Parts: sequence; structure tokens; C-alpha cells
Amino acid sequence: IKEENETIGRFCGNRFTFPMDSPKYGQWFTTKKNKTNIKFVSDYSNEGTPPRGFSAHYVESDIDECNEMRKDEATIFEDWDKLVTCNHFCRNVPGSYYCSCRNGFTLHENEHTCVATFCENRMLSADKGEIKSPEYPKSYAKLSD
Repeated sequence: IKEENETIGRFCGNRFTFPMDSPKYGQWFTTKKNKTNIKFVSDYSNEGTPPRGFSAHYVESDIDECNEMRKDEATIFEDWDKLVTCNHFCRNVPGSYYCSCRNGFTLHENEHTCVATFCENRMLSADKGEIKSPEYPKSYAKLSD
């Protein structure tokens, strides 16, 4: 059984002569790709009437993309700017997902990054003033200048 170019299962023999290498009755395989190849080769041992071969059934199931992104966030420690995840909120819907942002942020055109809308880019000219770092001590959102 291959999913694209990756072998995800290989089975030989039957459950009586090769119990460790043969497929188990009712065994399931889950793939995440749209294309799966199954190559079935039979020898003289499959001479029943009709030949028994194998049977395959498929089911389409919805993936929780938000949960998959959370797993990636927890396991990928590379440049987090390259990691495609929702900055604030991820909403899973049938067949898809969408990102949304907390108050004070808008969703960037990349549909994943939340950009602060409360930054005013003002020059301080008074003797006194207050400088705030929104959401401190959290990190700044992606694409924040």
C-alpha cells in the first residue's frame, strides 16, 4: 500500500502460513492524501471460486485542521514565521477551517496572521508620556513593525 511515494504497508501470505506478515482481518489504514495505490499480486493459492483476493472499502472523514496546526506548533521548533498556523483563533468547519483575531487586531491578507490595529505610530514630543507594549509579556504578533 503506497500513499504517493511512501510505502505505508506491505503484507505477504495468509494468516495461517505467515501470521506476522499477513494483513489482519478487519485491519484499517488511514491516509491523508487524495491518492492511495494498492498493488495486489496473487499466486496459485488463490484458486477459490470465485477468487477470494481482497476487499477494500473507503470512507471520507473530515480532518480537524485546527488540531493538526496545534500539533505542528508543539512539535516544530524551526522559524515560527514560516509555520502556517492561525495567530489567535482557529475555527474548524466541515472540510476546512478559518482564522480569526482578538479585539484590536485584523486578519492579514494571508488569512493566518493577526496584525495589531491599535498601534498609532506617533512621535512623542511631550516631557511626559506613557509607552505601552500591548499584550505584554506575550510576543508581538507576526508582521508587527
